[in-house]
Amino acid sequence: MKNIILLITSTLVITSCSLLKNTKTIENNSPTTTTPSNPISISIISNKSFFKNESSSTFLNEVITKSNCIIKTEKFRSLVTNNNNYTSTNDNGLKVFSNIVNAPIVSFKTYRSSKLNIAARNVTANANLGEPIINWNLRNNPRSISRMVNTAIHELTHTINYTHKNAKDHKSVPYQVGNYGEQTYDLGFCN
Repeated sequence: MKNIILLITSTLVITSCSLLKNTKTIENNSPTTTTPSNPISISIISNKSFFKNESSSTFLNEVITKSNCIIKTEKFRSLVTNNNNYTSTNDNGLKVFSNIVNAPIVSFKTYRSSKLNIAARNVTANANLGEPIINWNLRNNPRSISRMVNTAIHELTHTINYTHKNAKDHKSVPYQVGNYGEQTYDLGFCN
């Protein structure tokens, strides 16, 4: 019975991966009008919102719009899925991207850290592993949109249980994927 369930699960995973590779994109968020050479099933996620603003800070609405858009681009998908050398996980790039697009909607909340607590005041945002909430520190935000897109996507990966050893673990999923979001934005996507 376990073998049958495993076979069915494996078939579903393989089928869903092949579906992701073979469907066409609905929207083109690139700075040019060229069609991506290897489109993902952006049609599956084209209407999905990955974030919602539960704060009164309106600058986060733009972060949500840009971050949602970036995650749906072929460029971002390609950067994430082509990296199979993430640290602090055994997941390959395709699994990381699949987990991102299947993540629950993440709520944005805000707080203001104390000036007296040096460690806390340097934090730009944080998320607890497995909890779909990103807390933005108003002492350090707003910043540039590209940096906040990086932070939103970095923290999103924490909400789906990706972590890093420390702030210098730049090959971890949170740091790499956040950087991919920023790079994609800086290349002119979703501007």
